[in-house]
Amino acid sequence: YCSKLLGDLGARVVVVEPSNGSALRSWGAKDRAWGGPWAHLAGGKESAVPDDVESARGLLSGLTRTADILILDEGSLWRAALPSVLPERLIRIELSPWGSEGPYAGWRGSEIATWAMGGYMFFTGDPDGAPLMIPGGQSELHAGVHAAIGALTAVRERRRSGHGQTIDVSALESNLSAHAWLISSWIASGSPMNRVPHDFTKTRDGWALFMRAVPNPNVFLLIDQPERMETVEINNIDDWRRQLGQLYEDVESWAQDYDAEEVATKAQELRIACTPVLDARGLSNNIQMATRGWWEYGDDAEWDDLRFPGPGYLMSATPAERRGEAPKLGQHTAALTEEFASTPPPTPPPAMATTDLPLAGLKVVELTGNWAGPIVGRHLGDLGADVVKLEWAARPATRALFMPGPTQDPQKYPYDRAMYFNLLNRNKRDLVVDLAAEEGKQIFLELMREADVFVENNSARVMPNLGLDYETARRENPGLIYVSMSGFGATGPWRDWSAYGSNIEASSGLASVTGYHADQVRRTPLFYADPVSGNHATVAILAALEHRDSTGEGQYIDVALNEAGAAYFFEALMEYQTTREIRRPNGNRDRRFAPQGAYRSAGEDCWIAVSVQSDNDWVALCDVIGRNDLLADSELSTLEGRTARHDELDAAIEAWTSEREQYEGAWDLQRVGVSAAPILANWQVLHDPHIHASRFYQWVEHSVVGVYPYPSWPWRFSRTKPSIRRAAPRFAEHNHEVLSELGYDDEQIAELYALEITSDVPTAPVLIARSGLSSSDD
Repeated sequence: YCSKLLGDLGARVVVVEPSNGSALRSWGAKDRAWGGPWAHLAGGKESAVPDDVESARGLLSGLTRTADILILDEGSLWRAALPSVLPERLIRIELSPWGSEGPYAGWRGSEIATWAMGGYMFFTGDPDGAPLMIPGGQSELHAGVHAAIGALTAVRERRRSGHGQTIDVSALESNLSAHAWLISSWIASGSPMNRVPHDFTKTRDGWALFMRAVPNPNVFLLIDQPERMETVEINNIDDWRRQLGQLYEDVESWAQDYDAEEVATKAQELRIACTPVLDARGLSNNIQMATRGWWEYGDDAEWDDLRFPGPGYLMSATPAERRGEAPKLGQHTAALTEEFASTPPPTPPPAMATTDLPLAGLKVVELTGNWAGPIVGRHLGDLGADVVKLEWAARPATRALFMPGPTQDPQKYPYDRAMYFNLLNRNKRDLVVDLAAEEGKQIFLELMREADVFVENNSARVMPNLGLDYETARRENPGLIYVSMSGFGATGPWRDWSAYGSNIEASSGLASVTGYHADQVRRTPLFYADPVSGNHATVAILAALEHRDSTGEGQYIDVALNEAGAAYFFEALMEYQTTREIRRPNGNRDRRFAPQGAYRSAGEDCWIAVSVQSDNDWVALCDVIGRNDLLADSELSTLEGRTARHDELDAAIEAWTSEREQYEGAWDLQRVGVSAAPILANWQVLHDPHIHASRFYQWVEHSVVGVYPYPSWPWRFSRTKPSIRRAAPRFAEHNHEVLSELGYDDEQIAELYALEITSDVPTAPVLIARSGLSSSDD
């Protein structure tokens, strides 16, 4: 996925494959040379297959002398043929399940194993059922996007220093980076994140998902019961919660007369965040995706004409797009061998390589709330950018969730105590300004004149209604990169629909394949689409900076959470495009591996994830669990046979795991090469030996809440290491500092306070849940 992102942005990508081809070719291939996943992810790439190690050495020597980026992962079978000394200018990306160091560095990886330890799996599913994973390679997709972020950052830094570097990216840390309060909820508030009851609303033809946690009395209007609107205090989350059970029973009764899209449309007309659950066919026929031109069309040598999932961002000046067919195995070997046979050695770089932060000197302004937008600013800030966060006194930016203490005591400064805000907004300065006032608009435009990047994640109508849209900002600064993030993008019939990350799991297809069985869907009880879209937006920004630096031209980047989420649904989409089969929930099983699942271990709600990925794994598993009778059964010697008897094998594995603790069972299996891992609850993550050894969580002092651990980043740069230089800002902490930099003197700043253009405290009430929040509260 990393090389697809880079290729779609214009990079030339060469895949050096083994003689039997990349394993990805076999996914969904049936009787073809490759399946839909290869057709999608390999579009526009070149394929080389060396005859032997010697020819591989020659080809790789030439390629690495001229390449900008070398991407390696566990499946890089020609690794031994690489030159012993790589060019100093080369950027080397190392992708792995667990990272190159730590107690689990040698563990066997699998999609379910890294997902099990990455936080989401434990709290997804029914309270009385097994934890669930989202299928479709989520761990590797997260790692791929972060690898692209690392690669583009290093390319930009190399222009300054002349030196390359190595960047380690692990699937585990990429998963851990996709959380807003995984450990904060426990370490600060003592709130476990548990699995919650099914909360989708059944409709006439399927399912819809309402964002229930945010109080919205318009739901009573939706179901024709306006008299109940006066029965709830919308500023009291606990009061709202007490009504949720009965309220949504009534909503479901009302919804039986409508299809899912009708329910969502009627809800959205009342500004209620509700979306239909769309499967692969639903997305293929969706009017919003079609209107925005998200689908890409292209030929494929195996599958003829296909529609391919589009990018997670629309870029006005340099569109990311599929740039050709997927290659046949070894299609370009001869041409590449000839081209790179006599490549001259690269010019030596400067003698001294700097260790300055890679994005030092970059100026970023953000107007963001919740999660998708703030994570973009945090990434850029961690990498060295100067980030100024704009807030409104009347609309403080998500400063309410997970305050320290068992009762989440707000104390005097509740708006500075939210761990959710503090986690997402480090390395930023804070300026409060009323953008509805002319004086506030002027301050905004003054910031735009100096900014390299502006990021906002408001509803699509907000910035145009303020008169502060891209066209207005670019008149002040033609080189500005202006990023708008919204649920469904800045255009199309669903443009003004409101949605949270949980809603996007429904509309982007992810929920349609998550669950225990085909007739009932599930979701992660978090804003899962927020980090997915935020990470994609970061890739787009770094690519736009490359273009801006060479041409002086800025551009507009339109990020729809729904499209970024659908990009992570590509496997099911390509299955439908190639076979017209609609993928449905199937627990934790995978058609490529069997048995695979979540198995109870000793203890209360303790689980181990196990994946048998080959016939050799099957032999090893049977030996460890002491089931020679299963090993002797010839029907079980093949994947097909094991898949047919999966229930029986699940029972056999769980009989063994239930007598062992999580780590005991995982280690026993890993020692013989079977992929396994404990499924970690939020209260376990910080204390896992491997995660602890990696120092992924860093302790940061905040002037109000004190010292707490926060997630760092999944990119391990060998030279220009990211850093946490300042804690998240207090509300309005940098008003005077930023305004002074814009040229305002003390008297002018005092006048802005007098006119209430700026303020030191919020003027809107902060929503507080004194009884604590659960994972069901998004």
